[in-house]
Amino acid sequence: TVVAIEDTAQYFDSRAVDALESFLQAARDAGFTPYINAAYRPYSSQDYIFNGKASQIQWGTDYTYAEAVEIAKTIVAYPGTSEHQTGLCCDITDKYYSVMDASEMDQDLLAWLKDNCAQYGFILRYPADKESITGWNEPWHFRYVGVEVAEYMTENNLCLEEFWELYE
Repeated sequence: TVVAIEDTAQYFDSRAVDALESFLQAARDAGFTPYINAAYRPYSSQDYIFNGKASQIQWGTDYTYAEAVEIAKTIVAYPGTSEHQTGLCCDITDKYYSVMDASEMDQDLLAWLKDNCAQYGFILRYPADKESITGWNEPWHFRYVGVEVAEYMTENNLCLEEFWELYE
């Protein structure tokens, strides 16, 4: 079940929303202004976003729609594969961005979030040094995994795929 995140129009898993709100409050207490750019995203929203991106890529070009879909898969998650559908992740930035470009974001906030997320049960889901494993580099994308797991993963520099491998 997803519930509203306090003072936002976004939703998060009810089992972890208190941890998220504590994480955001700690960032505010540290002098930052965190903004939830995206949290829970149902399949229908993913489908809309993805097909819009594919159409945008195809518009005015010689790409077939199938080619545009393949290109879109490198930019946005294919419908049904986004972690946002779990309700356990969110994109935290310093303001609303229609195009997610880390070079335009508050680097101090992103660093603070990365350095402090584990104590609230979150991991930086797509770190730059793990892009070859995860397929993404998103310094704004945080996923709730619980404090114990988050601290273990952070201490051992593991991305979620590497953590899962420990239990296969």
